Amino acid sequence: MGARLTFQQGDMNALDLPARTFDAVISLDTLYWVADLPKTLGEIAKTMKPGGQMGIFISQELGEGDPPAILEADNTELAQALSSQNLRYDAYDYTAQNAEFWRRIQEAATDLREEFEAEGNGFIAASLLREAEEEFLPATKAGTITRYLYHVAV
Repeated sequence: MGARLTFQQGDMNALDLPARTFDAVISLDTLYWVADLPKTLGEIAKTMKPGGQMGIFISQELGEGDPPAILEADNTELAQALSSQNLRYDAYDYTAQNAEFWRRIQEAATDLREEFEAEGNGFIAASLLREAEEEFLPATKAGTITRYLYHVAV
């Protein structure tokens, strides 16, 4: 099976990949940093073979001045960018699972904090706790963040 799997690394703002090469593309929290999301998605789509598929995990946060509707699967920045490239998708809501993930991170980091500190890695536990307690869990409770898996068939 390893011979059928290829990983590509590169600059998502300057994709230089041959057309119709890939059967599948998986993006896990990577598209936040592209300069032009619609352009990047269009370039990725060009690299896909007919019948290819993309799986994109991404969170949408409600920013200051954003309409609350931006948290809905069809209104997120990613959904708008996919639509602008005529890429049809199905979206699956993983907001509850993401909250549970961060609750478990909080629990594990709390339980293992002393061990992290004994190894000289207390900063790891502190960072995980900060993310869980100050960012993700409060945002989920306030309803200001959602998490989706977008499945795109090319």
